Amino acid sequence: MNKFIIPLLIAFTHLAYSQTPITFSDEFNLVDFPQYDNWSYQQESFFVLPLSLNEFLSIQTLDFNVSYDPQIIEPMVDLFMVVNSPNFTTPLNVPNALLGLVGSITAQNISVSSDLAMLTTSFSNNSSTITQEQYDSNGEVLIYLPFRKLNACNKAPFFVNFWDGNNGDSYVNPDQTNSIIVNNSLSEESGNIYTQDAVINFNILSTSVEQIGNAFYPTITGGTPPYSFEWTDKMDVVLSTDSIYFPPSSTDYLLYVSDASQCQSISFLTFDGTALVDDLRMTGIYPNPVKDVVTIDAHEPLDYQLCDIFGKPLKMGQIGPLLNTIERGNLPSGTYFLILQTERSKTTYQLTFL
Repeated sequence: MNKFIIPLLIAFTHLAYSQTPITFSDEFNLVDFPQYDNWSYQQESFFVLPLSLNEFLSIQTLDFNVSYDPQIIEPMVDLFMVVNSPNFTTPLNVPNALLGLVGSITAQNISVSSDLAMLTTSFSNNSSTITQEQYDSNGEVLIYLPFRKLNACNKAPFFVNFWDGNNGDSYVNPDQTNSIIVNNSLSEESGNIYTQDAVINFNILSTSVEQIGNAFYPTITGGTPPYSFEWTDKMDVVLSTDSIYFPPSSTDYLLYVSDASQCQSISFLTFDGTALVDDLRMTGIYPNPVKDVVTIDAHEPLDYQLCDIFGKPLKMGQIGPLLNTIERGNLPSGTYFLILQTERSKTTYQLTFL
């Protein structure tokens, strides 16, 4: 019996290494790959799904089909050459797509049913092939597939699968009946190429809110910027549309955050006025509105941050009884928030720059 085991293992090992892997990331969570989310071109916003060549293969032609749910995403077939060119990807600090370095890329979108469609992508280069040097220099990304989010608020995983297009009695695209074929000879069907499908999760909009002193500070993750804010009472009366909110009394509030795709996150909050610390109550801040310089009458050294309406720090440092001014500099007119902090307390003031 042992005489048959060794040849069988050798044959299996040879078969495994004779296949070239061309794969999507099987768990493509955009929260983990933010560099591939929220790309834009001519005011169009989209995400890209990278397809990887996991070991070098000299490619001159490549054709593949993938299926997807057209209720959730839509391939942007007119942008395939644009988003895969080094001129587009290099400024984004992502690897250049190997197919974008040479040759031409075309794509075709074919509707099958209300919840099934197929993307056919073709690459050809009659004069040369992808080289080992290009593969070593640029990495494994073979091509970026740009998709528009039709249902950006979708919270469930969805799939992009390699598919030969056989829909029962016929092929969806009779001109391309391989799930993937390289150089007109190597294919998944013939066993020379193996693939891995993609399971995709959007980076869904979410909000966390912290009470710091006399203000609520939201932290936004996911979604598509820019964001809008609505602070309301329990009766849904809008109280403020600023990102940072100063509640007038100890009661319950709601925060609605919406992104550019009209996805929404809702937070229910209770403001605790008893949590305020009085250490900075006697600190004077003037003038307000501010023209050029704001003065802080501080009785002890304080750390400060001057933030925009989204909570992004623009200036920071330390002030005290001797050095007690902050220059506006070239900051434009608008609303800002000044955060003053000691080891014992942290308080926020709203400033208006004229």
